[in-house]
Amino acid sequence: MFQKILASLLKKHLENVYKVTCQEVLELEQKYYDNLCSKKDLIEKYNKMYIYKYKLEILTKENYYTNFLNSYKYDKDKVIFTIDHEVKNHDIDYSLLNDLDKKEYYTLEEAENLIKWTVNNTRENLKKSNETDNLNNYDLMGTCGFSQFSSIYPLEKLGLKVTYNNTANFFKRDGSHAFGTVEIPVMIDGKIVKKSYIIDCTYSQFFFLKNCVEEKYLNANKHKGLIAAPMAGYFMDMNDDLRFFAKNMLEDGYCEMTDENLKKYAYGLYMQEFGLNQEKEAMMEFQNLNLKEIINSYSSKSDYDEEEFIDWGHNLEIGVPPKKKGR
Repeated sequence: MFQKILASLLKKHLENVYKVTCQEVLELEQKYYDNLCSKKDLIEKYNKMYIYKYKLEILTKENYYTNFLNSYKYDKDKVIFTIDHEVKNHDIDYSLLNDLDKKEYYTLEEAENLIKWTVNNTRENLKKSNETDNLNNYDLMGTCGFSQFSSIYPLEKLGLKVTYNNTANFFKRDGSHAFGTVEIPVMIDGKIVKKSYIIDCTYSQFFFLKNCVEEKYLNANKHKGLIAAPMAGYFMDMNDDLRFFAKNMLEDGYCEMTDENLKKYAYGLYMQEFGLNQEKEAMMEFQNLNLKEIINSYSSKSDYDEEEFIDWGHNLEIGVPPKKKGR
């Protein structure tokens, strides 16, 4: 009886501290928006929040996963990212988007212009779908399948080789993130070179600061059989090389799929699937992956189709300037 009373008192204490800490997080976030605190201050508070969440779940065997942001009206336009970036609107030469259908090869300028067009177009489709004017500091969680189809399907219609990939298949893990690749034959110095690109306009959903702190490793819910780690942004912020790549990918929405770039792109997405005690094994496993072979082997079909995109008022026609939201 005495132990039950102590457990009950401890639970009430931990719940109170957790609740107060969550409120402090919200207040500190607002201070950050007002330039009155640093990311370091926020990281410390996020970590404290996850520590008390973990203590509660160990004590009660209950799930305290309910997001603290549910306690107030969540503003999707006010996401704080672990790596600061500004979403680009690429300059497009629309004269280079004519007569591209089923060409034997493209100029490098045509190829890069085409990729930039599909990124711009997808971002406008995302704005329209999410009813927002700006994707900077915007929460794109859950929109990767939409983005994948919007960015890859117009290139597929040209007759280009594309892949529809998902990390659930790609890494044979529980994660689920849709992205795509395209291969474009490019004439360089009199020779046709096959250049490949990764296109991912929703990569930012793995860079929320609140999900990219060390104590996220505690968010394991072991009694539920789940594994959790900080999201990809935590790992991509570990050194200048990874940080530089991630910032460019977040801003550009694409990168050339060189062996080095593919490894960097996949690294954070892979490591976020493992608990802390699995990190060394995961690193060794990652180094042995043939990433290009896996991408081609696990290409699948999109969850969307052209008819529904058109019914929703989205653009998939290459060469058509994307309509700005509200026009």
